Formats: sequence, C-alpha cells, structure tokens
Amino acid sequence: MKNKTITISSLSDIYKFYNRLFIYKIFLKNYKFNINININIDNNLKEELESVINILNIKEKYKRYNYIYDYLYDLLDNYYKDKNICEFDCDKTCIAKRLNKTKVKKNGCCGNCKYITDNGCSIKCLTCKMFFCKIVKDNNILLDLNKNKIYKYFLSFRRKNILQMCFYKEKDEILKYLCNGSLLYFFIKEDLNTFFYKNK
Repeated sequence: MKNKTITISSLSDIYKFYNRLFIYKIFLKNYKFNINININIDNNLKEELESVINILNIKEKYKRYNYIYDYLYDLLDNYYKDKNICEFDCDKTCIAKRLNKTKVKKNGCCGNCKYITDNGCSIKCLTCKMFFCKIVKDNNILLDLNKNKIYKYFLSFRRKNILQMCFYKEKDEILKYLCNGSLLYFFIKEDLNTFFYKNK
C-alpha cells in the first residue's frame, strides 16, 4: 500500500487539506495516510484532523462507519455531560413537560422507551443523542454537528437523513442502515418491522 503524508504547517494548509479531501477519498482510497502537524493549533482542531486521517485509513465500510458513529456519539456525550440541558427534576420531568409543551409524562423525549433505566439510557443511540426539542433548542447553545468535519465530509445526505430517523434503536441496527446507505431500504425495513410487530 502506498503512503501519503499530509503536512500541516499553517492554517491555510488545513483549509487546503479539507478542500482536497474528496480527492483523497475517491482517487487515493487505497493509500495509507499520515499527518504531520508543524504548528500550534487548538486541541479540538488537532484531534479532528487526526480523526479524519484515521477514517481515511479505515478501508472496510462497517469499521469505518463504526468509527464515525463512536466519534460523533462521544463528541456529543462529552459536550452535554453533566449539563442537564433538558432540565430534568427529581421526578424525571423535563422543562418541556413542566411548560405543558409535550404529552409525555416522564423521561422527556425518551418517554416509555424500553431502553430507559434508572441510570439513564442503556444503549448507544446516536440519533437520540442528536435530538433536542424546540424548547431546549431555543434556550441553549447546542453543538452543531454540521460544522464538524467528520459529520460534514464522511456522511452523505442520505446517511445523514437515515441517522436523523433511527430513534430508539441499538447501535448495530443503525450501523446496518448507514452501511447500506439507502433511504428506500430504510423505509422498507421499518415498514416491515412495524407490520410484524403489530401482528405478533
């Protein structure tokens, strides 16, 4: 396997790198990439660059989307950790419920999801982690994934849409949809699942 080293010596090099990323993804997909950062940059920016290189070096589709999934989930989890952004009280009632903006009795948007435990969610559902109701959006500064390079450059429009619709699903199920990348496949599978569930 051929090697390609990306040297970052200025902020303009970062800009050039992301502008050329589609070339690396399509025409140099069989290369092994390395990065050499010669300037002092913000740790978050540095980690993002290194993660992009890691993704470029993962050639197998499932492993690549697994890495992307974990990266985005951990990014959101770390950002919102200990913030109580939905303003839950001791009765597990969120701010939207207290303002009578939702019909759900407890657990906020999670409602009666089967994966909710006394210690919170028991699965790693990125879709749920990404979602916030209008009340929360209007009153808080949220992490904008559209500005994140991994989300922006490594998830197609179709896959972003799939990811936004996979509520209350386990990671492995969501990864199957992401690897397939077809909205039609997603809707067919979801319709069949609903049909069989209702007819058990």
